[in-house]
Amino acid sequence: MALARHAKPRSAGPHTYRMTPSSPSAVLTGDFNMRPDDPVLARLMAPFEGEVPPLVDLWPSVMGEAPHPPTANLFDQTYGQPGCLDYVLATPDLAARARTVICDVETKVSDHQPILVEFDLG
Repeated sequence: MALARHAKPRSAGPHTYRMTPSSPSAVLTGDFNMRPDDPVLARLMAPFEGEVPPLVDLWPSVMGEAPHPPTANLFDQTYGQPGCLDYVLATPDLAARARTVICDVETKVSDHQPILVEFDLG
């Protein structure tokens, strides 16, 4: 989204690109390697310039004051203590439609725990 703010078509030539229509709605998710109190995470969710909506952390958006669950290092502390390093961020329109956010703290499939979000798209 930040790139889209600054992207400008190049002059005509063999490598010219053009802007394509995009949705104002977005979800950004993954292993950010940041704790919930990391200032870099706060910057990521800070308001953008212009009309680009800020990103919203869906855990507190849905779960209120409940602390983020641990999403990494639950079963192997080689790389640190258990803690939240994974997030699902969304634009405000989608955050308003998020109904449930669940972190599966039982699975051992990865060194990170999956986060599942259910949206009301109706």
